[in-house]
Amino acid sequence: MKLPLSSKHWPTVEEGLAREFSSLCQPQMKECNRMDPHQYRVGQTVRFSKNTRGIDLGAAPTGNFRVVSLLPDTQGRNQYRVESVHDGHQRVAVETEIALL
Repeated sequence: MKLPLSSKHWPTVEEGLAREFSSLCQPQMKECNRMDPHQYRVGQTVRFSKNTRGIDLGAAPTGNFRVVSLLPDTQGRNQYRVESVHDGHQRVAVETEIALL
């Protein structure tokens, strides 16, 4: 099989991802467009209010955390990457687990 020499025959990564996302969402397009906006923004300081994941991990993490990035929702729940103001440790938090200071 001979491969094309010109890159215009190959989709870019962005085009490939866009096609893949589009094909995944076509049957459920209404659900893909229903994502709730994130309640918190990058740079805001939050704290963990409780452990709501249903896993006994002990007490919720203590201290203040800064929102580093907004992550896609999982099972209809918005997620965030947060970083400890104290030691810089990063973790993923579900929106219902954190509260604004």
